[in-house]
Parts: sequence; structure tokens; C-alpha cells
Amino acid sequence: MAPIFKGIQIVAKKSLPDDSVELKVRYAYDTEAMSKLTPNLPPDLMIQPMVNVSGQWKLGGSTRGHKPSWDEGGQIQTFEP
Repeated sequence: MAPIFKGIQIVAKKSLPDDSVELKVRYAYDTEAMSKLTPNLPPDLMIQPMVNVSGQWKLGGSTRGHKPSWDEGGQIQTFEP
């Protein structure tokens, strides 16, 4: 998979209660090479929960697919490419 992976970009951060955030992340793949491995291409936008534990950010749950409703509420900070 490593040769197929092109990069990752954090495009937005949603602040949540209890020292946690959700990161909206864009993954870039070589789609031509990926399509040879699997007929189902992964989504290019995902949500990654993070939690602050003693001053360190840790994974706060499973990565999930992005849904447009994520962008509709909360305190969201966007990042330019």
C-alpha cells in the first residue's frame, strides 16, 4: 500500500467538549494503482477523532467517513492547502 499512498492533509478541525477534537482529513492515493487492488476506492475525506490526554493528542476512536452534516455545526477551523 505504501507506494499507492501519496499524502494526507488536515483540512479542518472541529473542537468538541472534554478536550477532544475531530479532524477532517483528506487522503490522496494513486487512484489508478488503487483500482487495480480493489474495486472499492476509499473515500478521500475521513473524520479522525482525537483526545487530549495529559497534554498529548491521542487517537480518540475509529476513523470514519466524512458526511456533509459534519460541516454544519460546531466550532470548525479550516486550513488552506
